[in-house]
Amino acid sequence: MTGRLRLALLDALDERVLPLLAGAVGVLLAGQWFAGATSMGAPARGSLDFALWWAWLASGAMALVLGSRALALPLDDGSARFLLSGPLHPGRWGLERLGATAVVAVGFAGVLALVVSLFVAPVPPVAWSVFLLAEVVMLVAFAGLTGVLLRPLPALALGGAVWWIGHLAGPWATVMTDAGYPGLARVLPFLPDLDTLDAHAATLAGQPVPAARVGLGIAWALAWTAASAGATVSLLSARDL
Repeated sequence: MTGRLRLALLDALDERVLPLLAGAVGVLLAGQWFAGATSMGAPARGSLDFALWWAWLASGAMALVLGSRALALPLDDGSARFLLSGPLHPGRWGLERLGATAVVAVGFAGVLALVVSLFVAPVPPVAWSVFLLAEVVMLVAFAGLTGVLLRPLPALALGGAVWWIGHLAGPWATVMTDAGYPGLARVLPFLPDLDTLDAHAATLAGQPVPAARVGLGIAWALAWTAASAGATVSLLSARDL
C-alpha cells in the first residue's frame, strides 16, 4: 500500500498537481482571506489577532501570485486532472482546461460578491448565491486533489473535512455572520453554525479565545503556507519554465 501511494504521489507531482492546487484552490482562498481580513479591519497592534491578520494577508498574496503563474502552465498533459478526479472524471474534450477556468472564474465571482457585501447593505441575495457557489466549487477542488491519491468517496470526505475545518478557523467567520452572512448552516441545517463555533465571538465579548481555536487557526495558516512553499518549489523545477 505504501509503495502504491508513493508511486501515485510521484505521478501527481509529475503532472504538476501542486502548482495547480495553488492556482485553483489558492485563488479561491486568497480571495476569502483578503475579503475576510479587510472586512474585519486591522486588530490592535501587538495582539495575536494582529499577527494572524497579517499572516492571512501574506499567505493570500503568495497563493494568488503562485496561482496566477500556475494557471499559465499548459494543461494538455493532465496536470489539472485533480480538479475533475473523484466525483467528476476527465473526458476527452478539454475538460481539464474548462474545469480549471470554471474554478477560477467562480472563485473571483465569489470574491466580488464579498466585496459587494462590504459596501452594500442589505446584501443582495444574488451576492450570497454566488458566494455559496464559490464555496461548493472549492469543496470539489479539494475533493479532486485528494482524489488523485484516494478513491472518490474518501477523497470527497477528506476534502470536505479540510475545507470545513478551514472555515471554522477563519478569523472572519463571526464578522461575516454579524454582517448578515446567512452561513452555510442556515442553508444546510446539518452543518455546524458559525455563530456558535467561531472563537472571535468570545473575542468580541471581551472573553479570552480558547487555546484550541487559536492553535487550529495557526495550524491552518501554517499548513497553507507550507502548501504554497511546496507549490513554489514545484513551479521553479518545472521543465517548461
